[in-house]
Amino acid sequence: MKKEKMTKEEEYRNADVPMPDDRGELDLTKMIELQQKEIRDVVKENKTLIEEIERLREKLCKCSN
Repeated sequence: MKKEKMTKEEEYRNADVPMPDDRGELDLTKMIELQQKEIRDVVKENKTLIEEIERLREKLCKCSN
């Protein structure tokens, strides 16, 4: 009888453990591009938060005068 080879997904499912991230299958260039995009997103969010903080700070300063 010939044994069929299980896929990675089947092996993880049979072991009852979660699949690891698929990042392992990405090449290094794609991983770097993904990380750069994530960094750009964080920087953009931080700039937005800083603008909101400044707006609220100015509003508070006007109210206290």
